[in-house]
Amino acid sequence: MRRGLPGSGKMARKRPRIFADAFVSDDSGGSDYEVDEHEIPNDHIGGVSFSEEENDDGSNSSDSEVLKSALYQKYKEQYNKVKKIEKEMLRALNHEDKRAKPVIEKKKDAFTRFSASYFSKVIDSLDENKRSIIEKHGFGSLIEFDKCFVPNKFAMWVAQPIDYRSGDIIVKDKVISLIEDAVHYVLDLPMGCIEFPIDYSSGKSRLLSQFNLQSLPPAKYFGDMLIDKKPVMDEEAVTCFLIVALNCFPCPNCSVTPSNRYLGIFEDINNVRKYNWCSFVRSWLLERIKSFNKTKFSADDPPSLGGCLYLIAVMYLDFVNCNARQPSLQIPRILVWKGTMLRDFSDLDLVSTGVYGFRPLLEISATCYSKQSIFLHTSASSASMNSEFKNKLDEYSQCKLPEKLKTGICKAIEEHCFNSSLSVNMDITSLASLSSDLEQTFSTLLEHVYSVDSRSMMLVLKVIGLIAENGPAVSEASHQTSEQNTTPESDVRNYSTPHMRGAQTV
Repeated sequence: MRRGLPGSGKMARKRPRIFADAFVSDDSGGSDYEVDEHEIPNDHIGGVSFSEEENDDGSNSSDSEVLKSALYQKYKEQYNKVKKIEKEMLRALNHEDKRAKPVIEKKKDAFTRFSASYFSKVIDSLDENKRSIIEKHGFGSLIEFDKCFVPNKFAMWVAQPIDYRSGDIIVKDKVISLIEDAVHYVLDLPMGCIEFPIDYSSGKSRLLSQFNLQSLPPAKYFGDMLIDKKPVMDEEAVTCFLIVALNCFPCPNCSVTPSNRYLGIFEDINNVRKYNWCSFVRSWLLERIKSFNKTKFSADDPPSLGGCLYLIAVMYLDFVNCNARQPSLQIPRILVWKGTMLRDFSDLDLVSTGVYGFRPLLEISATCYSKQSIFLHTSASSASMNSEFKNKLDEYSQCKLPEKLKTGICKAIEEHCFNSSLSVNMDITSLASLSSDLEQTFSTLLEHVYSVDSRSMMLVLKVIGLIAENGPAVSEASHQTSEQNTTPESDVRNYSTPHMRGAQTV
């Protein structure tokens, strides 16, 4: 039986179904992929042979040519659609793979909220009136802070050799003493006689009522009040500034809200400069360095480093020998270290990634701290930290003096020693070429220079001893003088002028 073409009344050869309906649907739209005709075999497409087909009688059918051409065009159209779908599916699968891949983030060093950028933004928003009010309260130096960022790796490197018990930075057999006075010379914060109150409840209550708050908001709440230039009273402006400053700069913590530990000072904002800010900032820093150095380092969970990182960075770099690049010796140091200086100078001391100490360290006599006699004595300590001297104050006065009075005496001695200090930068080995008499003279002069503080302490003790020994006599003499000054009215007439006596007689 002959096989005929469709419509010819003859049975035609059954055409294979090339693609599924889902792939040949007209909904797929136009194709952005055009098939290369060379990719399609000339003699076989989708199982359909395109070789000349012969009839049973050996003749070629013209309808076969038409069918071959129609199938070829249909196949080309469907082939383009399939290629387009294939391309879209591959793109979708690649996108899913990227989303499914776990993103391995580089573990960042864990630091507390030392936000130089936000603190600088608050400072820039202050007008002249607010700056003047803040300066009157004793915090004008903080306004001088100028976006001085501390590199994280450098801060970690400096913190590791710090002895949290003494506050000494020990590097290359050199000791850089991080004492209260150092905090004052770097940040110029108040060094009052009153320690920060332990009981913060009254200060916190005062703060909440002052701003009509039910709970303590983030520090940014107070900073935004200054940035947005909202109308605030002078006391409120100082309070907002100090809260932001404490949270961002001298005493940052891991929380966005201010710490309760320093809220007690806000009970009376007008007396805020009477507190010992330098002592509090130093203690805050050493506590966090202690926690940092006692925690085991882990790449997955690095320890946090808090406190005033600017302070330790400046203290160390002030001792790094940069030759002609050495910064100004001006004090306070917050007026000197600005902008990118900490980053730039730490790069000069870089050994390898995260490791510093490339340059030698200076002797203290060559630094800005040489003007302060307390740093020149490795064997002596501050009078306020000398417990033996404080005990002698009670011994010489023959009574138990108030702690506030003893602290005031110590501060007076230290100020006297600072003003009387002398920086001597001299190579001791050069004395070997001098005669024995001159060598002895130089030694005597140096001993005299370096004993200013001890001689000042002895002077105070002697004065107190003299007052104690002569206390009853001084009291009696004072009493007699008071009685002599209180004379009867009749005696007054004896000391009056003749003119007055004549007037009274009349």
